[in-house]
Amino acid sequence: MTQKACLLGNRELIPDYRAFHRRRRPDATPSKMMIRFRRFALFLLVTSQFVALAQPEETGQLSMNTRQRTVDPEVERLLGQLTLEEKVSLCHANSKFTIAGVERLGIKEMWMSDGPHGVREEISRDSWSPAGWDNDHATYLPPLTAVAASFNPDMATLHGSVLGAEARERKKDVILGPGVNLSRLPLYGRNFEYMGEDPYLASQLVVPEIVAIQKNDVAACLKHYALNNQELNRHGVNAQPDERTLREIYLPAFEAAVKDLGPLRSSGHSFASKWFSAERITTTRTQHVGRTSCIR
Repeated sequence: MTQKACLLGNRELIPDYRAFHRRRRPDATPSKMMIRFRRFALFLLVTSQFVALAQPEETGQLSMNTRQRTVDPEVERLLGQLTLEEKVSLCHANSKFTIAGVERLGIKEMWMSDGPHGVREEISRDSWSPAGWDNDHATYLPPLTAVAASFNPDMATLHGSVLGAEARERKKDVILGPGVNLSRLPLYGRNFEYMGEDPYLASQLVVPEIVAIQKNDVAACLKHYALNNQELNRHGVNAQPDERTLREIYLPAFEAAVKDLGPLRSSGHSFASKWFSAERITTTRTQHVGRTSCIR
């Protein structure tokens, strides 16, 4: 692709770009990916602890099928041994960017880091103050709005590869990104974090980004699910779009990613006067029972 095409955006790299908008129907029924999820957060949290058991450091990357055969039985075994209190402890943080482990079962503490444009500097365990490390360097990557402007899935793959590799080098288990909320309000302070304003374009770029991140043994946590379109009073907003708008505009990128890939990080506001991660439409009809799918 020429430099000019890259700068202007080559829509031919995204198949059926215009056809997407013609074929979306208001009466479309939920697809298979919209069935009720049965694992919630525990599956992701416990699975991530045992990837290391399935992949010794001296060996190369294991295939997903091998990983699945090795990890799944161990996850099921451990789930049966966890107490209710221990299960609850795996569903919330125990510091700014960690989730507690379960020492008696060998489940290690899980480390997360902000993305989606590079692994953030280390902060103190219980505050936002810098931790003062001298080895927490990372590449400051182009924001995802620039990735989207390329209209190039290969660019998304490259971006995700660097992010995932540096997160793994920093011993992170989860990177909090990418972000695919739509840039619907020009004054929204986090527009640069997201993949533009077109739902189909974002849905085509987010999948290769996540695949590339997770090839590095790091879970990608897609955010912020969903309708997270303003920073002022972001925890008090009550978004109220109709269901057709929700499905055709705001959810396609999340839908594309969650079919086969990673977890979702829930936004902190309300939808139709209910917290977003508790609303029936957004939890029972827009999610998939994937290997690591959940709302965080």
